[in-house]
Amino acid sequence: MSETVEVSTAAGETVNTTSGEVARVVDRRQVQNLALNGRNYMQLVTLIPGAAILDEDQLALTTSLSISQAAINGNRPNYNSLTVDGGSNMDSGSNNSQVNNVGIDFIQEVKIQTSNFSAEYGRNSGASINVVTRGGGNDFHGGVFEFLRNDKLDARSFFSPVRGKLRFNNFGWNFNGPIIKDKLFFFGGQEYKKIRQDSAPVRRTLPTRAERLGDFTLRTGTLNVPNGYTAINPANGSVVAAGQPIPGRNLANLRLNGNVVGVTPNGAAIASVFSAMEKLAVAYSDTTTANNTTFQQPNPFDFREDNVRVDYKINSKHSMYGRYLHDMYDLIEPYGTFITSPLPTIPTNRLRPGTSYQLAETWLISPNFINEAKINASWNGQRIPPVGEFWKRATFNFTYPQLFSGGRYDDGIPNTTFAGNGAPSNFSGPSGSLLSPTTDIAISDNVTYIKGKHSLKTGFLYVRNRKDQNGRSGYTGSLAFNTNGTVTTGNSFADALLGNFRTYSEANDDPIGFFRFNQEEAFITDSWKVRRDLSFEIGVRFYHYEPTYTQANNIASFDPGRYNPAQAVTVLSNGNIDLTKGGNRFNGLVRAGGGIPAEERGRVSISDATLALVPAGATRGFIMRQTRLDRALGSPMRRSMTIKLQ
Repeated sequence: MSETVEVSTAAGETVNTTSGEVARVVDRRQVQNLALNGRNYMQLVTLIPGAAILDEDQLALTTSLSISQAAINGNRPNYNSLTVDGGSNMDSGSNNSQVNNVGIDFIQEVKIQTSNFSAEYGRNSGASINVVTRGGGNDFHGGVFEFLRNDKLDARSFFSPVRGKLRFNNFGWNFNGPIIKDKLFFFGGQEYKKIRQDSAPVRRTLPTRAERLGDFTLRTGTLNVPNGYTAINPANGSVVAAGQPIPGRNLANLRLNGNVVGVTPNGAAIASVFSAMEKLAVAYSDTTTANNTTFQQPNPFDFREDNVRVDYKINSKHSMYGRYLHDMYDLIEPYGTFITSPLPTIPTNRLRPGTSYQLAETWLISPNFINEAKINASWNGQRIPPVGEFWKRATFNFTYPQLFSGGRYDDGIPNTTFAGNGAPSNFSGPSGSLLSPTTDIAISDNVTYIKGKHSLKTGFLYVRNRKDQNGRSGYTGSLAFNTNGTVTTGNSFADALLGNFRTYSEANDDPIGFFRFNQEEAFITDSWKVRRDLSFEIGVRFYHYEPTYTQANNIASFDPGRYNPAQAVTVLSNGNIDLTKGGNRFNGLVRAGGGIPAEERGRVSISDATLALVPAGATRGFIMRQTRLDRALGSPMRRSMTIKLQ
């Protein structure tokens, strides 16, 4: 028996003496071996100092495609810049989600720069997080993997009467090696994530079964005869005037113009919504208490990623690579994606395929002179339709006529809100369903020149972005019930059963904006190593943000200086415009540019005559009028201005 003590050196955390940036590189071994319960590289952000976690549900980081759930150095999470191999990996529409959620087993390293980094890194004011994908080598390597989580290993949520379901299987493969030894290499792999889980338990308020039939006997609080109504006391047949308590606290005793009212057809439709929701609940108490219902809805998620990279060493001076990433993202969200209905009336299917291509070439002009050229193109085709039957008017027999037709899901239920003591939870319809495909194309070139103690770097970036997104207007209607009006019982749900809404609004269309913008950036920086323990990083970055415009020029601004009070419209008590009194409903709205292009006129519902074209010949897009600035420039708004807040 023998014992040996072996001492060896190992690279650990070191002080950065090259530049002033605060950063950390997480290598491939760390990426793959760290315990990440969501198997998501964005969880690595939590390893760095100054990162505050805003949502402890790390699995939601995977299913939401979120860019981060950590605020770094006090910045908002969507201030961070995410790149893959130096190419942008963010949805420009929100800065809140990724195009590709790169699999853990496809990553060579992750570099997280939190502050004081070079002018080379731009586009966002927060941290810079770059993923470097794996390539092949002269030897063949491969592997298969599977990771799992299961609710059998979980505790029950404190707020849920049952333990939620969770089946998380993450599996895949990768293989890499040479095509031509020392010359041409490949890497390929696929990853799958299948999650079968229940959403986090939520508690909501439903009216009792008796209340849905018009019987409010068990509920305390005001329930009076509304203005314009009378009631009959069933005990003696006497007439009860408006403003007095409803006999028996039952709507069946109300009269309107001498006729029995009870629950109206559309009131019964609203009650049917709550009856359907009761059947979805994991727990329901038929009492008048608040939060008498618990929901824990299915929230399934399917994900597949394909990854291919080819590296080519052309000669001793030139090398290049091409990389392809494709994600297929399929999620059912029971309360609606970006709708967040309090009740699960609008489950949606978030379908979001994301694809990214990147081609890069490095040219070693001389040992101290390097050029790096790169082109990156990314697409995501986000479309989020409603699923099931609970979003449809026909499911609950809504019969009131809609004012317009023209939305994608025009047969959907209205967004409905209640207010006041004992009010039930609100619910939403499908008008907030999102359509939002995005294309982002970026071309960049960086040059590095090393001279003595100076490392000079300069480069430029050009971005062309296209995003088509609907307005998500309330085209299926928005109903509001509250007790602030005069025709009210004092209980908003009772008012709903009677059909007495406080306000109703409806958009006539769900317009789509075909948004476009160009962006140019350039930088120059010098890293000057004065001596071993002192260095300076000096740099500047230039940004040029052109005004966002729509391809169909169907974007408008409100200019107070062009609003004419004499053209104000008159609104009738029913909410319609009094056409006999004239007026201009587009009063004060203007748009820049030369009108709707001929090839776009079939895609928009407005005409050239609808909005004034001001100023003539200006660049299409949002415009801002500032009187003092106009005068200083000596012309009536011949320039456009954009403001970008970071």
